[in-house]
Amino acid sequence: MQLATSRIIHSLLVFVSVGSLFSNSLTASVLTVTAGQPVQFSVSAQGSQPFTYQWRKNGAAISAATQATYAIPATTVDDSATYTVVVTNSAGSALSDNAALTVNLVIVAPQITNQPVSLTVTAGQPATFSITASGMPTLTYQWLRNGAAITGNLSNTSATFTIAATAGTDTASYSAVVSNTAGAVTSNIVTLTVNAAYSLVDLTPQSYSARGQASTAQGIANLFDGQSSTKWVDRRATTWVKVVFASPTVLEAYALTSANDSPERDPGSWTLSGSNNGTTWTAIETRTSQSWNTRLLTRDFILAAPTGAYTQFRFDLKATFGSITQFADLELFGNSVVSIPLPPLTYSSRSQSSTSLGIAKLFDGRTNTSWADLSGTSWVKISLNSPAVLRRYTLTSSSDAATGDPASWTLSGSNDGTTWTVIETRTGQTWSSRRLTRDFVLATASARFTQLRFDFKATSGTITEVAELQLFGEP
Repeated sequence: MQLATSRIIHSLLVFVSVGSLFSNSLTASVLTVTAGQPVQFSVSAQGSQPFTYQWRKNGAAISAATQATYAIPATTVDDSATYTVVVTNSAGSALSDNAALTVNLVIVAPQITNQPVSLTVTAGQPATFSITASGMPTLTYQWLRNGAAITGNLSNTSATFTIAATAGTDTASYSAVVSNTAGAVTSNIVTLTVNAAYSLVDLTPQSYSARGQASTAQGIANLFDGQSSTKWVDRRATTWVKVVFASPTVLEAYALTSANDSPERDPGSWTLSGSNNGTTWTAIETRTSQSWNTRLLTRDFILAAPTGAYTQFRFDLKATFGSITQFADLELFGNSVVSIPLPPLTYSSRSQSSTSLGIAKLFDGRTNTSWADLSGTSWVKISLNSPAVLRRYTLTSSSDAATGDPASWTLSGSNDGTTWTVIETRTGQTWSSRRLTRDFVLATASARFTQLRFDFKATSGTITEVAELQLFGEP
């Protein structure tokens, strides 16, 4: 028999005589290799041909190993065993000596190939950190919270660490130590931020509308009257329903109730979108192949995650079949975002054209005064009393020429005044009248920052001018 790597060859011969079969082989062979290396066994036989071969591993036949050679292209620890071969001809069979193969593990120190990332969740939501690492032999994992090993019910020694339902006390820094017999390595330190949970309430729209309605008796108001005995009908297979709220609102779930007849008119698919101006819409989710098994059935639809804060929501609907869409009720669940004013501690700007048009005018609560900078591009920076979450802000146009109104800007946040994180960018903004206050709601609440900065670009010309700037959120 022959054991071989690219450098090691050891032969075993089985001799077979005419009319009888006998074995004459070299002494048993022992071979040690490292996992991943190739190995080949071979046998030479003499006697009456043809020969048949059957290789064995620890005495058991190896499937499809019926040639004079048997190769393992890339060995693993499981290949460690004793190998033999039975050679057979018309005169009988002969069994070779044993060939022992030992496959040792490759020793490779751990390396992290994918680091965990920081997370921000709402209390009650799950949070999962994960890591990808390589190394041999087997890796072990230990997750750390603020540098200390996590033990008890939350202990986790796998490549992922999950907190099923987060609480405010879970806000901390997290990392993982990956180890094996060759060493250990620690991941990047990441943070988990757990924001306060919203209270889920039944939301009442300020107003609502639809693409159309079959009649007043089957009008859009029926969707919000709480009575499944009434319904809204639109004589169109593709239609829409829009709801408007008095203040920015977070949607977390909704319910639809089928009407009293004609299941082919039930909504079969729809897209839910959100907006803060009624023009630019952000898709929240799309559902398809929906069905109601019975009439007047209410089905709940839970969003994968709470939406951003929007003042308007829109359902773009398509009926199951036919040319009419109808259903009995629409209920919305979530919370109205309650945010309080965030007064600045200090403020500054790139420049100001004069004291009477100074930066302080932005925060004096009066729309008949304004801040102006004799440049078409400028910035305003605000420092807060303490770290705060920003949810929305307002800008008021000045009483002067519209050319100085900000047409585009980038809002950023910082905690050291040096490293700035972009919160949002807006372009193509216009004010339809003088001293007009416009409300800008963030699609997603910002992280907590102590400083905020607006980088403005005026509509045209070489002057930037704004009458008022107000900030709203949670300290």
